[in-house]
Amino acid sequence: MAIAIASATRSPVVPTTTILVADEATSPDPHAAELRRCRTITMPESGCDAVWDAERQRFFHGRDGHR
Repeated sequence: MAIAIASATRSPVVPTTTILVADEATSPDPHAAELRRCRTITMPESGCDAVWDAERQRFFHGRDGHR
């Protein structure tokens, strides 16, 4: 009972975490700029399809893991 009361009266602990964001300007990914552009497109576009396919190939190292 004492533990429940102590837990209920303590203020919540706010975690202090640092979020690191990679600088995309120095990204080793040659498709980074094109992928950012393609994220905003709502209609199919062959250029974006090709970039996404290349990115999948890079991610899966040639394995067919997206099906």
